[in-house]
Amino acid sequence: MAGRQLDGTARHHGRGQDLATMVCLGTFSKYTVVNQASCVKILDDIPLDRPASLGCGVTTGWGSAVYAADVAAG
Repeated sequence: MAGRQLDGTARHHGRGQDLATMVCLGTFSKYTVVNQASCVKILDDIPLDRPASLGCGVTTGWGSAVYAADVAAG
């Protein structure tokens, strides 16, 4: 079921074929259908650049540095 929704179906299609997604998301798409488990409510008074940076840059950068590059403190 790699790249499919929890019910086994595909939500993204191109050139007549189902397209696989990473972690049930279509992050390079203008519109997408996602599973509710992939959604987080952002309060109206929070500017969208803050959670976007935190959700992508910090977690991806930290994970890459700590787990892939084996960067240590100091």
